[in-house]
Order: sequence, then C-alpha cells, then structure tokens
Amino acid sequence: MLLLHDMVIAPPSPAAMLHKRRLPDDIPAILALPAPKRLRPGVPPSDDDGAHLVLPRLVTAAGTGGDRVPEDDGALLWDDEDTDDTTPRLSWSLPRLELQMGSAYIPKEEGVHPMGEDAHFMSPATNAFGVADGVGSWTRRGVDAGVFSRQLMGLCKAELEARPFSGSTTASWLQGVLERALLRTTARGSSTALLAAVEGRLLRAVCVGDSGFLVVRGDGVVYRSPPHQRRFNWPYQLGLVDRRDPPDCAQWLAVEVEPGDVIVAGTDGLFDNLFDAQIRDALATTLESGKGAPQELAEEVPWAAVWAYEGEEETPYTMGRREAGLPTWCGGKPDDVTVVVAIVQWAAATANNSIIHGSAPGVLPTTSFIY
Repeated sequence: MLLLHDMVIAPPSPAAMLHKRRLPDDIPAILALPAPKRLRPGVPPSDDDGAHLVLPRLVTAAGTGGDRVPEDDGALLWDDEDTDDTTPRLSWSLPRLELQMGSAYIPKEEGVHPMGEDAHFMSPATNAFGVADGVGSWTRRGVDAGVFSRQLMGLCKAELEARPFSGSTTASWLQGVLERALLRTTARGSSTALLAAVEGRLLRAVCVGDSGFLVVRGDGVVYRSPPHQRRFNWPYQLGLVDRRDPPDCAQWLAVEVEPGDVIVAGTDGLFDNLFDAQIRDALATTLESGKGAPQELAEEVPWAAVWAYEGEEETPYTMGRREAGLPTWCGGKPDDVTVVVAIVQWAAATANNSIIHGSAPGVLPTTSFIY
C-alpha cells in the first residue's frame, strides 16, 4: 500500500545532474564531537534501532575578503567606519534557501497494524520535515507504536508552525520543538525521531535513533547522517514510560547545502535495506526516465528498499548483523519504509532565471499530511 500526498506538480526543470556511477566507500561526512551521553539505567533492548554535537560552520560571503558571516542570513558586506552617521550604509542580505518536498510511505505487510509504525510530516511554511519510526517491540505488549509516532510527528508539526524560528539557533529551536511535542504526547509507546530544517545555508537536524538523511549533490553523496544507537539494532528512542531516552540525548547535525542538492530522509526501513549509492542510483534512474519533481522521486525510492529486502543481495542490515557476530541471511529486513525527498532551491523572493548549481523543479505542495 503506497500512501501519497495530494500535490500540484508543474513540469520539472532539467535536473539531469545525477548519473549512475559507483561511489567510493569513503563518502565524506562532517566531523562531530561527542556530546555527553545521558543513558538511563534499565532501558530495554529493542528490535528497531552516543550522541554527536555537530559544530555549525560559518559561510563566507563573496567579496568580503574571507570575513565570516553568521548563519542568520544577514551580512553587512561594507561599512566604512570613516563615514558619518548621515552616510547611507550598503548592506546585503544573502539569498535564502527553501525546500520543495515530496514523500511516500509503504507499510510492511501486516494485518495487525495496517497503517504501520512510521510517521512523517512536511512543513513548507517552516522549511522543515520530520520522520519517526515507532518501536515494533511494543506489539508484544498489545500496543500499536504507530499511534505514538503519528501523534509525536503531528505535534512536532504543530509546534513548528505555532512557534516559527526567531533568533535562537535552528538546532536549539528544533530541540525545543521535540521536547514540547513529547510532553504533549499521550499515546503509549516509543519511537525514533528526526527533525530537520533549512535556515540560511545550513540544513540542521536533531536526531534520536536510526532515522536519518543523506544529501546528494551532482552525482555523489556528500553527507550521510550517522546512526544514533547504542549498538547494532538498538537505537535511542523517545518515550514517556519505562525510562525511555529523554529528548536531550539527541544528536545535533549540520551540513551546508546548495541549490540543486537533493535531501533524502527516511526511517530505518530505507537505510537498513539500501546502501547510500543505491539510493543515489534510484534517484538517477527516476531522473533519467524524465521524472524530476520531489514527489515523483519520493514515490520511486521506497520501492527500491522493498525490492532489496525481498531479494537475495546483501543489504546494510545483513552486513551489520554479520559484523556484530549475529546469524545472517540473504536479503534485507522487512520493515515500514518512509521517504521524504527535499530539493534545495533559492527562495522565490530571491530566485532568478539563472540559478547557479542547478535549477529546482516547480512543485507547490497544497497540503501536508501526517502518516
């Protein structure tokens, strides 16, 4: 069952930046400093999946001689101290970036909870999105963890749009959103969670557990978020009962993005079954077929994960089991698969007809749903 969004899709601009080509094994990633671990005793293992604090980078404005510009988009590029107060100052606000998004969700075949345990949202108004994966072991206690994840993501979206970003760092804003949403969640269960937003030239995210994202630029993967887990298949998870992990255990991530970048976020059903290069190849194949809108890309990627876990090739999950000394098999891990695809572009107020680093498809989401 494939659940999609109602979208208004205009013909995509040319986006043939991706080409099928194998990636090197050493895909670069932003270095992270470990944050203090806040482990609570007695946290039970889970059948689903320490924390990193990623220091923000400062962008450099062209023509400033290397002067660093804060992430808030405002940059004074020239200010002559010898001029009097009546002399006009020349200032330039750097162009803003925005996300054009699409999503798709394929629950695993299961009669007990047909809606699955994943949830996600997209918020074009705040240039943000989120994904969550309810922990499946709650089923053994008669609890539908999908109710928890859906409620958590719905509340995160409401918090984001009720308290737009203003002044604080994007990461602390997202952290506060996650904390307030969790406190308002009434369902029993627990889940992983990823919240991400673009502000300035940075994509910032807070992540608890093994939901994650990668950034594709041209024909390569330039960033992949690290899994946030204690050990293989034991992720950090948010919850209000049974001493689950608190929101402040989240890792904070940041990566510089450019117009034309493609961000692919998903739950572990995606990343357990597809290597990064396979996700990139799925995007490239879709683009080569003439489809380039975010929704069109999002509809194709999860099926690649389903085919992988039904197949007989090695997957990241089976590789991880082998490296952990656990019994393994051919194929992958049957699971719900959620995918959010976001294409980075200049905001409409600053876009022009010759956007550098590629052009973005013209897609205008009319609504945003919680699954």
